[in-house]
Amino acid sequence: MGARIVIVIVVAAILVLISAFIWPGWAHRKAQPSQAQAQAPQTSQVSPARTVKFVPLPQGATKLEEAMPNYVGSYARISVKPATTWQKGYPIEEWVVTYDDGQDDVTLLAAQWPLAGNAAGEYSSLSSALQGTSLSSGKVTVNGAQTGNYEVKEEEKPSQTTALWQNSTCVFEATGPGKSAQSFWRAFPF
Repeated sequence: MGARIVIVIVVAAILVLISAFIWPGWAHRKAQPSQAQAQAPQTSQVSPARTVKFVPLPQGATKLEEAMPNYVGSYARISVKPATTWQKGYPIEEWVVTYDDGQDDVTLLAAQWPLAGNAAGEYSSLSSALQGTSLSSGKVTVNGAQTGNYEVKEEEKPSQTTALWQNSTCVFEATGPGKSAQSFWRAFPF
């Protein structure tokens, strides 16, 4: 009886090997992508022309400093310095970051508060004091959830734009000539 079981198992194993490698050969077939799998988009996006190389962050940079991207569109980060512009609002930390695209500089003030409510209060007081003609305003959303608000204004003299936004516990204010701050804000990664 024991010999029959061994023979049945050996025959079954041989049949599995034959079906896998000889006929129909399912072990050799390449997997076909299923209809439900996501496909990478076929369109190619052209990276903006970058004429300025970013300056690396100093060793021991804070989390907020590290959150300042090397590039924002065609703008490269060229300096990061401590700031005290919003010190009356008691931020945890505050930085002035300069970005350059080879023609214009955009100055970015970035600060972080302990709670999103503190940052929202600071944003509210800064946005009500913002001068100029409104170009756009609305909600900042990350992954479908609202994390703050934004306001972009343009001044005629001197011709410059200022983009102010809150994202959770951080407030950012980008200022630059012409409409540079508006294009900078739109390219800024959240």
